[in-house]
Amino acid sequence: MSPVEDSRASRAERKRTYKEAAVPMGIYAIRNRVNGKVFVGHSLNLPAMFNRIRFEFAQRMHRVPELQADWERHGEAAFSFEVLDKLEPLDEPGPT
Repeated sequence: MSPVEDSRASRAERKRTYKEAAVPMGIYAIRNRVNGKVFVGHSLNLPAMFNRIRFEFAQRMHRVPELQADWERHGEAAFSFEVLDKLEPLDEPGPT
């Protein structure tokens, strides 16, 4: 096997491993520590959801205007992102 073929095989293996890795999914909360308000949501990909929410806040386009206003008023330091419950993937996915 040439170095190029070996590199491609290695890349393909890393890609397959990444796709097969279980992504954390579950229930999360965004907690405003200043006023005690809590937003609860769910996601099939918790890390991606936390990134999305931070991006939405930064772009001033979060889908909950009251939460966006609190973020702008108090800043990121006033909020915590918490995982309330992790869900385990099903061994055999079926209809939902």
